[in-house]
Amino acid sequence: MRKEIRISGFGGQGVILSGIILTQALGIYENKRVAQTQSYGPESRGGSCKSEIVFSDTEIDYMKVDSPDYFLAFNEISYKKFLPVLVKDCYILIDQTFIKEINPEYKNIHKIFATRIAETKIKNIVANLVMLGAFARTSNVVSYESLQKAVKDIAPSAFYQMNLDALEIGYKEVDKNEML
Repeated sequence: MRKEIRISGFGGQGVILSGIILTQALGIYENKRVAQTQSYGPESRGGSCKSEIVFSDTEIDYMKVDSPDYFLAFNEISYKKFLPVLVKDCYILIDQTFIKEINPEYKNIHKIFATRIAETKIKNIVANLVMLGAFARTSNVVSYESLQKAVKDIAPSAFYQMNLDALEIGYKEVDKNEML
């Protein structure tokens, strides 16, 4: 069972960190075999970036993501850029703060105002953790508990609680936001 995940947005939105946390959760706490790659433009902030994860129950012999089963889009440019390569039943999670136009051809779209929620309830720098909490709740890929453990492993101690709070908010708020 090989599955592919693509996370994409602007540099500075926590796309790479999201991929690292998700990889840790899947590999260490969900006992999956994982491979994670990342790419970003020459700018550290504001340029386009992506994090890609392949996970499987068996050995991974090819770590490139060609046709993601799961797609997390942090902004409209990334959403529009990668939408054409997605299969129609791909799971899609969008940050509705920045993505206004949703392609009706895709039926498995989940929405959360991740950045707006992070800005109003915590800090905008944790919108990526809000997205991961929403992903845990709606995708059945990774458990909330595994993500909590991965955050504890990776987040600096000064930001640990803030990251956990954002994860929890995303997990709880996604259902409310999907009804909007």
